[in-house]
Amino acid sequence: MTDLDNYLLSTLSPEQLNQLQVEYQAEIEKLGTDRGIWEDTTKLFVRARK
Repeated sequence: MTDLDNYLLSTLSPEQLNQLQVEYQAEIEKLGTDRGIWEDTTKLFVRARK
């Protein structure tokens, strides 16, 4: 989250923020399956030794 995101969220009224959270949760629930939510991002698992 960027400073701009934080600023924009801070300008919302409590009612708007609550509505945003409700809508966000509804969208996330639509993406869920019995196996969870697919997150299409690259993850690096690194092991190093000296």
